[in-house]
Amino acid sequence: MKTLTREQYYVLFAYWNIASEAQKEVRKHTKLISEILGDGLETDAMNDAVYDPQIDSTKKEFDELLGKLLVTIEWKQAQNEFSKELRREEKKNE
Repeated sequence: MKTLTREQYYVLFAYWNIASEAQKEVRKHTKLISEILGDGLETDAMNDAVYDPQIDSTKKEFDELLGKLLVTIEWKQAQNEFSKELRREEKKNE
């Protein structure tokens, strides 16, 4: 049997509570991932990666994972005035 001091009890409760709340957030966000990707291998792999301690949550890792899953992105050209001006300049220089 393990005996804790009062301080250990409260610190342990704090750690447990924070971890439990973090897990709720993870479950909420993996559900949102599933809504974007739909059911299938891509969603399963993305959710597995969330829990994999060897995968960092960097954009590079994310992009590599999407590449491995053969998920492509349909990029749309920016529509702000600055980008329009850049395109006009590029056309003039051609």
